[in-house]
Amino acid sequence: MMTWLKYLGLSGVGIALFYLLGVVLLRKSTLLRAKRWYYLIAIVSSLLLPLLSIAVPERDVKEAEDRLLPSFTIVIEEEPIITAPATRGNTIDWTRVLMATWAIGAASTLIWLTSGGYRLYRLCRTSTKRELSHNATLYEMDEELAPFTIGKAIFIPKSLSNSDITPTILSHELEHIRQKHYWDIIISMVLQPLQWWNPCAWGLLHQLRTNLEYLADQGVLREGSDRKTYQYRLLECTLGRKVELPSLSFSMHNLKKRIVMMNSKNKTNKKLAIVYALSALPVLAFLALGTQMVTIEQAEASTTTEVAPPPTVDKASRQVDVLPEFPGGQKAMMQWIAQNIQYPKEAIDAKIEGSVIVSFFVEKDGSISNAEVIKSVHELLDKEALRVVNAMPKWKPGIENGQPVRTRFFVPISFKSQQSAEAKGEVVEFLDDMPEFPGGQKAMM
Repeated sequence: MMTWLKYLGLSGVGIALFYLLGVVLLRKSTLLRAKRWYYLIAIVSSLLLPLLSIAVPERDVKEAEDRLLPSFTIVIEEEPIITAPATRGNTIDWTRVLMATWAIGAASTLIWLTSGGYRLYRLCRTSTKRELSHNATLYEMDEELAPFTIGKAIFIPKSLSNSDITPTILSHELEHIRQKHYWDIIISMVLQPLQWWNPCAWGLLHQLRTNLEYLADQGVLREGSDRKTYQYRLLECTLGRKVELPSLSFSMHNLKKRIVMMNSKNKTNKKLAIVYALSALPVLAFLALGTQMVTIEQAEASTTTEVAPPPTVDKASRQVDVLPEFPGGQKAMMQWIAQNIQYPKEAIDAKIEGSVIVSFFVEKDGSISNAEVIKSVHELLDKEALRVVNAMPKWKPGIENGQPVRTRFFVPISFKSQQSAEAKGEVVEFLDDMPEFPGGQKAMM
């Protein structure tokens, strides 16, 4: 769940950066094809690069460190059980709240897209159908809507189908089909439910659609149509008609901007296309770096979900002569943990329970280092377990060949509410005499 939210956040930041760069660099540019590619790269890279953090398989980032250990000692002991009275009330899990909010928004967006598709389906069923060039299909509608295109389907109201405006309309809509603009719309559809919460995503989609209209206008004028006549006919198409903009369609919108673009005499230097491409590189680098950081974090987290495997033959053959020991022995350690650990109030309120296993190293001087959770329960319990392990006093270090050596230990710490423990009939106090393997701990190893 958290990984998915990180993906959405990283993807959203990428979209925002691309959008802001587009506003700064491309707003008045006449390099329409370069802009089209910029927007496509922005959407595809922002959606796919962060996705690698989910697709990359889990890695054991501690494997190299384990190979350098002079010994591998696992202490298996009775778990200290930290008890607390059960209390009422629940804390808010913001991760779940955010995930639920996104899911509701995504579902609403999908419903909106589906309703647009259903509206178009009904238009197709009630319209007169004709086949055109470029494998396009013309639908003559009874409704007085402004002409629009979706995929390879062109929709024109019957009141315009036999007028002198029809060739102008068809030439514009066929340009969309000839230049395969429907692929841009299909790709952008994926962005809508994923980034519905991101205003920059909707701004980027608006820029993309407007640029596609510019490209279609440019294609019509390149074929030799008179500029002024073409503009007047565009205005006539929308006069007194609703501008229908289904979720997948182009339509006669932004006419003012389009006319300004057609009349613009300022031609952008084509060499600036290189600048556009270079400007996208920092954003791509950010997405790649952010994805790498999320992937590493996920890989490290993956090592905290299972207990480490038993030592190999080579490691087992190098057991220390004298095991490290907590001051006062194992029982003293269990009591020290129970006395110093604090059951987080938020965890008590939320009824969070479970056993956290912490791995740590006893250094040559007896100090504790590199404590980490290798079996996680919840962030609150994990944090407290790490705190108490890091606060331990110095141990007696392990001895091998008469010299102190670095040794690794695992300590399980169980958190359980008193109400839960009593319900299960569990004993939560420490024994005076702890169970012992025949011959002691070293013999067990």
